[in-house]
Amino acid sequence: MTSKTYGEYTTSIATCDPDISCSALIRMWHCPGSQLLLDNTCVFLFAKWFVPSNDSPVVLKPLYLYPFPGNPTDDDYQDRLPDFHVPVTVFTGTVLSTANNNVPLSYAQTKTFVVASSEFITGTVQSFSLRMCMDPTSPRWTKVPVPNVSNLVYAVGPICGFYNNTLHVDLSSVVLNLGGGANAAPSNGGGNGGSSLPTGRKRCFSALASTGLEPKKRRFEGLPIQPAFESAVDVLPGNLGTAAPPQPDAQCSTAGEITVTAGSLLINDAASDITAKVRGKRKEKL
Repeated sequence: MTSKTYGEYTTSIATCDPDISCSALIRMWHCPGSQLLLDNTCVFLFAKWFVPSNDSPVVLKPLYLYPFPGNPTDDDYQDRLPDFHVPVTVFTGTVLSTANNNVPLSYAQTKTFVVASSEFITGTVQSFSLRMCMDPTSPRWTKVPVPNVSNLVYAVGPICGFYNNTLHVDLSSVVLNLGGGANAAPSNGGGNGGSSLPTGRKRCFSALASTGLEPKKRRFEGLPIQPAFESAVDVLPGNLGTAAPPQPDAQCSTAGEITVTAGSLLINDAASDITAKVRGKRKEKL
């Protein structure tokens, strides 16, 4: 721990190449008095990172960090962990160069492109680059072209390894041209509008999705719902504005709260009130 309550953890990053792993340094802020993680603790980590072009460790700044439950000193601790060894990177950057040549692991003609980006980490802006590789054995990349130089792209994929001072990524998904304007991809009109979004209560760790088609629960269960066209107050004929007391209903529950429906409000016409008052004055004069 430093005087600024930062914690530093040394770790390693596994890659698709079983012979290569990268040393890394996790640097995160700790609340004063908080406990450090035990050695050999496995965590779910979503972090910003900086990949140097030399033998220096990769620097990770966590945005989300959740330790997996259990005691890392137990013999069966790793048996309860997810079978997910190779980290996945989500990267947005500018294409510096493209190539079609042999790369490690595939050893076949592979479409690749180098993407450069920068990140504010460890108190300064750090620039670095990654090489994205389209797996030549996968048919999904057969007709997909490499992006043009200077294009802004968004790429996702697991880490292959560290070769020639550059980190290689096995491309899983790519958006070839980001940004708005005339070059932006048109919308297919298949998006969900605001009124079609699910409105049900969200479930935590559930395999059942909320469709949002279930009727909303009424707040006052057990109370009869009165149609809007029926008035809850009867108006006596000949006495405008005088209401008869409501008759008791044997089916109506008196327990709980009472709601006021749109039909239970008595609305008088102001013009009719004035006419009634004028008629009353004429009768008094007579």
